[in-house]
Amino acid sequence: MCGQWRQEGYVRGDPERLKHEMTLAEWKRVVDELAAHNLPGLMLRGGEPFMFPQIIELLEYIHDKGMSISIDTNGTMLERYAGEIARIGGMHLTVSVDGPEAIHDEVRGVKGTFQRLKDGIARVAAAEVETGNRIGRSICFTISRYSYRFLGAMPEVARSLGIGSIAIVPYYYFPDSTGAKYEQELHSLGCKAFSWVGSHHEDSGVDADEFISQFRQYQESLGEVRSYPYMPLNETEYRAWFAGPEIPVGPQHCLNVERLIDIQPDGSANFCVDFVDYSFGNVREARIEQLWNGERAGRFRTYRRRQPLAVCYRCGAKYMSKPWAGYLLPTEQPRRYGPMRVVFGPYKQHRPFFPVTAAVTRETSGLSGSQRSSSRRIASLASPIFVSSLPLAWSSLPETSVERSPVTLPTFSLTAPLTSSRLPRMRSSVTF
Repeated sequence: MCGQWRQEGYVRGDPERLKHEMTLAEWKRVVDELAAHNLPGLMLRGGEPFMFPQIIELLEYIHDKGMSISIDTNGTMLERYAGEIARIGGMHLTVSVDGPEAIHDEVRGVKGTFQRLKDGIARVAAAEVETGNRIGRSICFTISRYSYRFLGAMPEVARSLGIGSIAIVPYYYFPDSTGAKYEQELHSLGCKAFSWVGSHHEDSGVDADEFISQFRQYQESLGEVRSYPYMPLNETEYRAWFAGPEIPVGPQHCLNVERLIDIQPDGSANFCVDFVDYSFGNVREARIEQLWNGERAGRFRTYRRRQPLAVCYRCGAKYMSKPWAGYLLPTEQPRRYGPMRVVFGPYKQHRPFFPVTAAVTRETSGLSGSQRSSSRRIASLASPIFVSSLPLAWSSLPETSVERSPVTLPTFSLTAPLTSSRLPRMRSSVTF
């Protein structure tokens, strides 16, 4: 789950961060800058993108620039915007679902959220037929202490929603010892560590044997439903993930420092969508390319190339900018997963890669979840990706009714590969 929206998380714990959010005009300027790099697509992630008041105008603006759009959403506002989504077209929606109806509503803290997303997905499907514009749809399930006992039921949940693809991702957890180490690491880089507190748990709360039983049931009941391999962990790796946060799992290098920029609601830029502590500038004050090639970005990039940070062992954000089929190094060959194919051109180690993501973040009591998902697939193209975030106003948002459940506020993110005179030209082809 996205811990930043818990009471202890940095968003709710520091509401001042949301008082200086970027305007629609500023986001359009960012889109213009990205379009100048011939970006094929952008990702909007959350939080809940559809709570952004000018979301349709922004989607139209991105679409008119010739870019495809991928959106992570809690699904509760899809029924309202289904017609506009289908009219604009060129989108993929990934809906966060935490289990069968009763479990999803319990985790979200608001009864009726599952039915709302179900109605929304159905309305999008109908609008797709009416307009003739295809809208991609998938769901994302976060494996947490609150939901893991229901993983085996998720293929049937997907079928009941008319969805043919699921991504499953394990949640983050950090005890005091990991947090203390992370704080020391960032202190050496000249900044304060605050993001880990939202994912503070002394253990995972997941019984490994019970989870493995659910995982096998999930695999056996997939049938025609595709399990999208965003984090393709095996049983041994899952056991290690939930056993303790200091046990290495999966690749330890992180290509985000080569390919991804996260832009927070106030315009500050960093390399990680989940751990935003280290900022290397602000898009309101400088162009993205200047920030990407600046001294502060270079300092963190050099540090992370040498070693992981304490929180990196339980971070899934590093998979956002991986080439397909696990972390392929520049010399390795891309692999094929089902109907999706990505072809990479040669590239040099480092030359400015910046994935782009924009996030509109706002608290919607039980209406948003972890939202990691197929949006990553656009971010995974072997060229720079940009990540930007902007929050909505706090005013009309309900409080979280289930304190134990971390819930995310809406976040808007753009993700797309970039090319520039400073970047080696990339070739990419994606088919769904």
